[in-house]
Amino acid sequence: MSQEIPNLAAELSGSALLLDHRDGDHGKTGFHQVYRVEANAVPVIAAMFARYGFFLEMLTCLDQRQVDSRMRLVYTFNRFDRADRRLLHADVAPPAPWAGPPPPKAKGAKAQDEAAPPTADHDSNSGDPELPAQGQSIAGVFPAADWYEREVYDMFGVRFAGHPDLKRILLPDDADFHALLKDFGRMEDAASDADAKDAAAGTKGDAGESKHA
Repeated sequence: MSQEIPNLAAELSGSALLLDHRDGDHGKTGFHQVYRVEANAVPVIAAMFARYGFFLEMLTCLDQRQVDSRMRLVYTFNRFDRADRRLLHADVAPPAPWAGPPPPKAKGAKAQDEAAPPTADHDSNSGDPELPAQGQSIAGVFPAADWYEREVYDMFGVRFAGHPDLKRILLPDDADFHALLKDFGRMEDAASDADAKDAAAGTKGDAGESKHA
């Protein structure tokens, strides 16, 4: 585990910006510290990391609408002088409601755990403030965030307030979908559509044969 930077630790804990924080197990997860914060606080926290020599290593998104009715922005920060990886989660409201199947029912012990009252563990979202409709751009702090945020918008539909030019980066500008949402282009839907088309084609073929019989 990396040694915590005292001033950074004090700034973060004293800022009231953290919803949750824990030490990470770098040997198992690859992260030394893990944070959960309000999405509106991300630019302030990013500026803190920048002041202490961190760079933005990665930014992506998780579609958690099926089970948790939210999108989770995932940031990782690191340093060049030594390995000191920080994982930061910030939740925003989904750009569209979940349109896929309901979440699978838990079985056995897991079902009993989920039936129990929520506890104040590190993964609990109890007590969260109302989720903001969009993230906050940190391109002004870390210029590399410009393209990361555009990719998240392009693939997941999450917008970033304050971005200098938020537009698609991979898909055409006139695309009307976000390809990495979990209810877009599901394989089972594609199979069902193909079966329906085959069935329709077979019905037409049978009708033509009987007509000429």
